[in-house]
Amino acid sequence: MRLPISMLALLMSLFAATVAEARSCKPAYTAMGPLTQPTQHDAERSAKVQWKTEIAHRYGSDYADWDKAQSQEMECEEIAEYFRCWATATPCR
Repeated sequence: MRLPISMLALLMSLFAATVAEARSCKPAYTAMGPLTQPTQHDAERSAKVQWKTEIAHRYGSDYADWDKAQSQEMECEEIAEYFRCWATATPCR
């Protein structure tokens, strides 16, 4: 049995909507890494680790995946020779 393209497109959009509805997210959260990192790259990595740790503590490890988080933002500053970053994202599972 062959489905018309319009029917196939409708079925695919319904499936995508069902998957999106199954996704669960918590409010956006910001975590600050320590002002001890010698490079911005290290500071960004440290801020992400801190974000994951705090999210796992608040909501459980299912939400502590930076790659699944929505609206990811990273803000960094340099003070003297050290960097510190703030990682902000909406945790989702």
